[in-house]
Amino acid sequence: MLAARVIGTKRRHGEPNDLLDRGERDGIRRNMGVITPDGVVGKVVESYRDTAQVLLLTDRESGVGAMLSDSRISKSGRRHGRAAAFDEIYSYR
Repeated sequence: MLAARVIGTKRRHGEPNDLLDRGERDGIRRNMGVITPDGVVGKVVESYRDTAQVLLLTDRESGVGAMLSDSRISKSGRRHGRAAAFDEIYSYR
């Protein structure tokens, strides 16, 4: 695990994405998950030498998956419409 700070915001599809102060030279690679003490925030969509761009879960192009450890049931959520909340859950079996 590597700590990073948000140093800016970039727009992607009209949605804000965070820019982190860590990049490829720190071991950050595309598609890595980004978490905070409160939970999942998003994933790295671009990694540069000294910075990385994060696609936030609130972005309309984003989604999230999870698996329950006891039952092994998998679920995924995706943002729909303009709301910044996930309003549908799809089940995989």
